[in-house]
Amino acid sequence: MVYIDSRVNFLSATEITAGISFALSDEQRALRALAREFAAKDIRPVAADYDERSQHPAEVIAKAHEVGLMNPHIPRSTAVPDCRPSSRF
Repeated sequence: MVYIDSRVNFLSATEITAGISFALSDEQRALRALAREFAAKDIRPVAADYDERSQHPAEVIAKAHEVGLMNPHIPRSTAVPDCRPSSRF
């Protein structure tokens, strides 16, 4: 039994025994860490410059694709090689 009073304002994930768990899996934590590192190293240093020039950050987006941050929900097994909009027509 969990006793809640004014001194306790949250429950840890280990204290909850029923219902939906919103705890991240190891894979989700790794993706979050990768995204944070990418943002710190590759986005923040150049973001203001891209904004000032009103330029699309194509290089940053290409690098995000390289490290696996773009469309991570699409399994590689279903990906179509060279499936760019220009290659369809």
